[in-house]
Formats: sequence, structure tokens, C-alpha cells
Amino acid sequence: MTMHACNVTVSRRSAAMFCSETAIRVFRDAPAGRSSTARIALHVSRSRVPEEGSARSLSRRARLRHSRTEPRDAGVRRLVSPAAEPVWNGVWAAATLALAAWAGHRAVTGGEAMAVPALVLHLEAALLFLVRAPARRFAPRRRAHGVALASAAYPFLYLFPAQIAPGLAQSIGHGLMVFGAVLVFLAAASLGRCFGVLPAVRGVRLGGLYRLVRHPLYAAYIVMDLGLVLAWPHPWNAALWGIGTALFVWRAAEEERLLSEMADYRAYRRAVPWRLLPGLY
Repeated sequence: MTMHACNVTVSRRSAAMFCSETAIRVFRDAPAGRSSTARIALHVSRSRVPEEGSARSLSRRARLRHSRTEPRDAGVRRLVSPAAEPVWNGVWAAATLALAAWAGHRAVTGGEAMAVPALVLHLEAALLFLVRAPARRFAPRRRAHGVALASAAYPFLYLFPAQIAPGLAQSIGHGLMVFGAVLVFLAAASLGRCFGVLPAVRGVRLGGLYRLVRHPLYAAYIVMDLGLVLAWPHPWNAALWGIGTALFVWRAAEEERLLSEMADYRAYRRAVPWRLLPGLY
């Protein structure tokens, strides 16, 4: 069927789409007893040709994809716009540098050895915030951004009571904290310029610790916080560790909801089936 037979003045692409959708219904819907050309012309005259490029011409799948990849309200759109990202990079870098200065002060003046890993990790994060790649797209859900911010803020609620754990538990706790800090450093280095806080598409990393699990950074934070709970045992700390672990699991799921729209990440997810713990989850 040609554009002349359809007798509509639309572009070739729109005409082809429209005719392919209507041709299978034309002989059923048009009155019997007419020629093929007359029946086609009658059906087209009764149909409304969709305007090319209009929202109504989008398929349901395309509309759903659009709704998933764009922020749903103006507030989120302004906060995560490309124009605002350099500002956020500066804010995150300044915040992590302030935390690094605080950790360094505790290490030097207070003689706290466990403040040294915190100093190194905050300096690394500040550098990554300054050199990270621009985001191609941000998560459309406000919930995803809220979970990411909550998982970054909850560690500041831990308590450090004067009475610490006895010798063995304290040693195990400190050992887990150091081990977790090393994993955090290596995972962040593996992430490189894709490092960030808010869920966004910055690329897919396949090397380093990301060959073992899909979210090694979150797994490392969970291990480090577990060491803190063992070294400073308190019901509040134990409950906060459980909440933090749940937040990291939720954050990983929200990020994968966005990243799975990329073919590269879907292939990576098939190659690395574990999110946080190899062989278990």
C-alpha cells in the first residue's frame, strides 16, 4: 500500500506506521460491497492521523520509558539538572574536605588511630567529586534520592560511649573497621570518575572489586560499620547498623532500576550475579 492509496499528506515514516496499523482492520470495519481502494479511502477518511512527534503518537512502552527516565517534578529536575551539577560537586567536595580536617584533628590532637582511615577516605572522596564525569541521566524517583542521602547521613548518628568493648571484641571491631576502610578505598578507586552520591548514569565500571560484586562500595561500608558496632557496643548502634544495611540494599536496588536501562549494565549484571556478597546475595 502506497501513500497515494492512503491519500494522506504525512511524512513517509508516519504514513508507513499509520497504514500498517490500519490495513489489518480496514476490510473488517468498512462496509462490504465496495472495492478495495474505496474501502481503504473510506476507512482513512474516518480515522484520525496522529501528528508526527506528538505525545499521542508515542507508544505505551515509549511513554513508560520516558516517565522512568525523567524527574517527575520540577523540584527534582532543578536539583539534578546539568547546570546544577558543578555546584553540587563543589558542595560535596567541600563537605568531605571539612570531614577530612575533622578526622585529621582527632588523629593528631586526640591520638585516635581509627581517625586516620577516615581522613584518607574523605580526602579520596573529595578528589573524586572534583574529577567525576558528568551525569548522563539522574534517577527519576524522589525516593531514590532520599534513600541515597539517608544512607550517606546515618553514620553520623553512631554513638561512641566511654565504655568500649573488652579486649578481644574491641580488636575484632577495629580490625573489621580497618578492613572495611581498605575495601572502601579500593571500591571508590575502582569506581573512579563514576563516583557519586545521588543515583545517576555516569557509565559502567567492570574492573577492580566490581568484578566480584555489583556494589562493593556498599558492602565495604556495611563491614566497616559492623566493626564500629563491635568496638562500641550499644543497642542504638546495633539498631542503626541494621537500618544502614537495609538502606544500602534499597539504594542498590534503586540504582539498578536506573542502570538496567543500559544494555552494557544488563550484560554486566548477567556476568556478575551478586550484589553485595559473593555466593550469597
